[in-house]
Amino acid sequence: MLWIIFAVFGVVLLGSVALTGAMYFRQERNAQNSATSLADGQFNTTSLQTANDVLGVAVGFNDFEPGKGLNLELDFIPAKNLADPEIDGAPTKPVCFSYQNINVNFGNESSMTTQNMNIGLSGDVNWYPFDRYTGELWFYAFTSQDGDCSNPLPILPTVFGSLQGFSVDTSYEPDTVNGVEFAYVSLKFTAKRTAVTMGFAILLFIVMWCLTTSIVILTLWIWITGRRTELPIIVLSTALLYALPNIRNGSPGVPVRAGIIADLVGYIWHVLLVSMCVISLIVNYIYRKDGKKPKKIDKESIVKMGVLNV
Repeated sequence: MLWIIFAVFGVVLLGSVALTGAMYFRQERNAQNSATSLADGQFNTTSLQTANDVLGVAVGFNDFEPGKGLNLELDFIPAKNLADPEIDGAPTKPVCFSYQNINVNFGNESSMTTQNMNIGLSGDVNWYPFDRYTGELWFYAFTSQDGDCSNPLPILPTVFGSLQGFSVDTSYEPDTVNGVEFAYVSLKFTAKRTAVTMGFAILLFIVMWCLTTSIVILTLWIWITGRRTELPIIVLSTALLYALPNIRNGSPGVPVRAGIIADLVGYIWHVLLVSMCVISLIVNYIYRKDGKKPKKIDKESIVKMGVLNV
């Protein structure tokens, strides 16, 4: 029977490990191979197809940290009549590009340089691991004939990239400038923890409560049964007290400083309960220095049990 239990536990453990690895691999592969574009059918792109000049903007994200923002990289791909056939990535006419109150002017006959930026995403980290963050990036472009940058330029954005521990969803809101569609585009980003990250954080939360509960039950059992605490039990409980911070910080992406909701219903109580158990076990060890004394049995009781013959 015992071997059957071990075999079932081994199968369940191997299955859980394999499932977790497969989910993480699939998540990273989908993030790296996916690119969201207006041409995917979210909008009617007839105006882009009939426009003479089109500017493709590739928005790639590669790093995000709550409180520090989302790092973006903007690459430009002139298309149709705007693309210079002789110079790769160069426009045939000057382009004025504006994003987040930053203006960049590109001359013709030279490649359009990559722009790096960071946008802040608003959210509440206290809801870890169910926290989510939102932010917006907007941009528009004009072409110039005489340096006046007065001709609105249609933009075709593409968003791609992957983040460690986060998944990012993007939505578009194009607008019209001086009768030219898609000359203004607003991108809205929503970042949230991946399913693997949330599952691992929840698992560690449950494990910490199981460890704390076991120490509390052990302490109560020692006091109720009238036994004396053994030193290895005190050492084990004290070691858990120092291990709890490392288990808590082992959650992927958890804030370094304690104070989130998960700490208020978990970590803080773990430290408090285990500390009380350690103190209680030490008091028990001192108070019951002689251990549990056996009951005294007189001669009459022994005779009644038939051990001695009178």
